[in-house]
Amino acid sequence: MINVLIIENKLEIAKNIINNIGKYDNIKICGIIETEEEIIDVIKDMKIDLIIKNNIRKSDMENIANKKECIIIQKNDREALIKEKIKQELKKINFNFAHAGTRYLLECIYLIKIIKLENIDNFHKDIYSKLSIKYNKTTNAIYGNIKQAINEMFYNCNENVLNEYLGYKSIGKPKPKEIMITVLEKI
Repeated sequence: MINVLIIENKLEIAKNIINNIGKYDNIKICGIIETEEEIIDVIKDMKIDLIIKNNIRKSDMENIANKKECIIIQKNDREALIKEKIKQELKKINFNFAHAGTRYLLECIYLIKIIKLENIDNFHKDIYSKLSIKYNKTTNAIYGNIKQAINEMFYNCNENVLNEYLGYKSIGKPKPKEIMITVLEKI
């Protein structure tokens, strides 16, 4: 469950935010506050994973980060919200985010989400190549790191949890494309 705090002083905008993010089962809106000054009091009393507000100053982020670990996104930062949802899904099946391959997998899923799966002919050409440019790695290195992350997940995740998540009894390690498509279906 992602606990969300909204900072907004305009009621109509706050309602719009609630309507947009409230439809997800894994998001719980813990409160709406009107000013930044109220943040510290709220995060002392409850676990907040995500703060959504209109304008974020660097000093705000530093102050909040020093008080409690949470993610802060602006209302228009759709990318951060999508990536957080993907991250939460990958955590459900024990992916290790210290592993570069897990971060590459998250990026791949995000790219597929914004490009649309039906527009992708070849994962190496359409997805891994974009990451190889971003991270200055070869497409094979990106793919290899993702496979290593999947291997680690496979050996660390409970078999029943993985089977339930994938929606079928897996005989062996799932392929990167299987993981990506399953996560996309769940977000």
